[in-house]
Amino acid sequence: ADAERREAERLRQMQEAEEARRARLKALRQRGEHVWREVEEGIERRNATGYDRAAGLLLDLQALAREQGGQADFSRRLASIRMRHEKKGKFIERLARIERDNGGDDG
Repeated sequence: ADAERREAERLRQMQEAEEARRARLKALRQRGEHVWREVEEGIERRNATGYDRAAGLLLDLQALAREQGGQADFSRRLASIRMRHEKKGKFIERLARIERDNGGDDG
């Protein structure tokens, strides 16, 4: 009974997380190009909070690109961001994780 309760709770939490993700992606779609400006603004803050915000938005933009078949455009824009901000080491570390995830779905 305990195991069943834990499993039911785990499934409920997964469902809530998925619903929250879908809501974020829907909001992202509605905000359109403005989201990319928010990414740049986060990076320009040059602090951990800004970098985390930018990286989080990029992860959501990546998920949206996958859903909508826009992966090539996302990859191009991500490469452009990397080039423009290559001297911001802590941000590039966050970006490397996104890029690893971006390229890891082919096999």
